[in-house]
Amino acid sequence: MRIAVYSGIIPSTVFIEKLITELAETGHEVYLFGQIKGKKPTYSNKLIKVFPMPGSFWQAVFFIPWYQFQLLVSNPGNFFALKKHIQSQQSGFRKRTRLWAKLILPVLHQPDVFHIQWAKSLADWFFLKELFGVKLAVSLRGSQINISPQIEPETAALYQGLFPRVDGFHAVSHAIAERAIGLGAQKERIQVIYSAQKTRELIRLNTTKEPCRLISVGRFHWVKGYSLALEAVKHLKDAGVSLHYTIVGKGKQEEILLQIQLLGLQDCVSLQAEKPHTEVLQLMAESDIMVLPSYEEGIANVVLEAMSMGLPVVSSNCGGMQEAITDGETGFLFESGHAQELASKIQLCYSQNPEIKAAMVKKAQEHIRNNFSESAFKSGFSRFYTQMADTN
Repeated sequence: MRIAVYSGIIPSTVFIEKLITELAETGHEVYLFGQIKGKKPTYSNKLIKVFPMPGSFWQAVFFIPWYQFQLLVSNPGNFFALKKHIQSQQSGFRKRTRLWAKLILPVLHQPDVFHIQWAKSLADWFFLKELFGVKLAVSLRGSQINISPQIEPETAALYQGLFPRVDGFHAVSHAIAERAIGLGAQKERIQVIYSAQKTRELIRLNTTKEPCRLISVGRFHWVKGYSLALEAVKHLKDAGVSLHYTIVGKGKQEEILLQIQLLGLQDCVSLQAEKPHTEVLQLMAESDIMVLPSYEEGIANVVLEAMSMGLPVVSSNCGGMQEAITDGETGFLFESGHAQELASKIQLCYSQNPEIKAAMVKKAQEHIRNNFSESAFKSGFSRFYTQMADTN
């Protein structure tokens, strides 16, 4: 089967890159359409085929005529169908050129399945199903399902109009699957497939040294709850707890930096820019507690990674996080939005008896091994695409 995994950027997130690799290893041709971010990636598996989209208007001006010629020669009907679609969507030379640059490669190298990784872009690609019969799959994850439809009426309307006609949905948690059903997705076309995690070597647990080293990883955005976490750190500092909190992420830092200053936390909070995955794992291994203060999540991959390596987790009880964490058994959950409860759970986690803490992280690793395995990931997606191919 020819499967396009589309996120718009090449290479993409850790989860998406893993999906690409696993699909190719199981014998599928994998097509990657998008703009190259940095250096063009090289994949050892020849079934993974990269089709870079022009990154600028002037690149498009020079390259699109060649793609148009190829499509016209290989399939005139598809060429004129795409031309009519673009003319109906945009007016003006520059806008149409940009749209040609985005759409022509997936039509030229037409896959059997076009798997959209970010639900908001569904409207851009629905023509593939309507005009060319390509099966459409959508991944359900994060704020695009949990937040956007609640605060953006146009997004809710988009989903309600298109979700009933999507061929298949991959959900990262049961909680987010329920949200999608409420937006019109057909229950029988949703498969919950958890992220795959390797069980890494158990890290050394810090039971005596101070300060308590907290870490959070994720983009600098209000939905990640860093403002709440800083309030919790303030409570702990005022209570005499020695600690240091590191936040690793990308995006604008101004609001967080201002709150750090207003709360007087300059000496115990540090921000670090986005880092390669291996460096993030090293920072996690040097920490005592992973903190996830988010207001909404599907299931946070960084929490699964922390659990897999034996790093204790304190997480908000949002989205599908209770599918990963059982409070007091494999980690700690606090009510989303409650800074004082977060502070209490951090203190409880850090002050635990070493034997109890060791038993907790061991149980967390077993939970990851049993429920977030690579074999379950592979079989889940194999079943997902097979069933979707059979839909009418």
